[in-house]
Amino acid sequence: MIKSKYLDEARDERQRLRNIAEQTIQQSNELINRLRQQIGTASNADVESDILEQRQLIDTTEDELNNLFERKYEIEAEARVLEAEVGPVKYIAELIYGDNADKNALEEAVRWVIMVLVVVFDPLAVVLVISGITLIENNPKRKKKKTEPLVKQGTDWAHVELEEDTVESVLDEVEDEQI
Repeated sequence: MIKSKYLDEARDERQRLRNIAEQTIQQSNELINRLRQQIGTASNADVESDILEQRQLIDTTEDELNNLFERKYEIEAEARVLEAEVGPVKYIAELIYGDNADKNALEEAVRWVIMVLVVVFDPLAVVLVISGITLIENNPKRKKKKTEPLVKQGTDWAHVELEEDTVESVLDEVEDEQI
């Protein structure tokens, strides 16, 4: 009895699945027949117009692709120029940060290069300015010769050897007397 109960249930399930399969097959056959009819009813004129539309679309797309490739080559050329300009800095960034140098690493490397330039060349500039001033001050052609101004001693004028500061003060006094 238990066997017959399970057997009956299995037969019913099998019948149910068979019905579902037959319905699916019937629907599929109807779809196939409908598609066959649509294919058979299409005229060559309809197909030709579709083909022309697709060819025009292909031509337009090829033109766009050619324009995009040209633009790509222009951008790549610009990128190579920029890489050439940033080459030494990129080398320094890769030296410090490894092969994975990104934009931030490049900016950091530029900052370091600027700092090195400031540390090296600012003291050098100061030393050059100081040495230039020293050279100008110690130039023998530029030194003022000591003059022997005429100084009134009583009723006579006499040449007196004075230092530069004293000469200037004496000349100021003489000018004051003349005024």
